[in-house]
Amino acid sequence: MTVTYKDGANGAVFSDVVMSVKKGGSTPKYTPDPVREGYVFSGWNPTIAEKATADATYTAVWQKTIAEEDRNRKALFQTAL
Repeated sequence: MTVTYKDGANGAVFSDVVMSVKKGGSTPKYTPDPVREGYVFSGWNPTIAEKATADATYTAVWQKTIAEEDRNRKALFQTAL
């Protein structure tokens, strides 16, 4: 069986990580938590299962930092001028 971790940013943070696991074994963890400039890592979607029962794919979930949102607003404002 395989467990795949995706960065949720089209490969901008890390390439897909694929790990092998025996059925019923503990789901291998992705460590350390990924880091992305302008964002805070907030977990995996779906929530990581304790035991592997089938092939699974987990995608990183990110929250924009306030500074990143401000940069986006400033860029939109400048484009509108």
